[in-house]
Amino acid sequence: MKVGIRRVSESEWLVHIGCAWIRLDRFGVELLNMSLENAVTHNSGVHLLQSYLKLVLEMEELDDRGMQRLLRELDPQDLVVVLMALNQPDFTQRVLKNLGGLLAKQVEQDLQKEAAPTEEMIKASVRRIAERMFELEQKGEIEFYNEYTQYI
Repeated sequence: MKVGIRRVSESEWLVHIGCAWIRLDRFGVELLNMSLENAVTHNSGVHLLQSYLKLVLEMEELDDRGMQRLLRELDPQDLVVVLMALNQPDFTQRVLKNLGGLLAKQVEQDLQKEAAPTEEMIKASVRRIAERMFELEQKGEIEFYNEYTQYI
């Protein structure tokens, strides 16, 4: 069976499996990568949820300006759901620091009041955040920085 992937444009790929071609956006490619990783390591669905949350943790690779730009585009309720699911105080503080003052207070209050989100709520929120993040990166409005980032 033939298996392959080809990039069509900045945000679109063609995945070839057997005699079928499947068109995927960047989020779909990330999901495929997570699924393959979990299949190889024989992880359960709980680990798939953790893989979803890793997509959001890519926000840590943004500088403060990029983080602020991204946060302006996101629904605060999606942020609340994801921050509750992550349960990482350092990341939560960085997000709150980069939100506007009133919005940060509102999100902080929501984090204390809200009930634990369901898995479906988490996945939907992660998808909306990741798609917006990929869109802004594609437009060149935000840039991720990590140990592999180099400039010529």
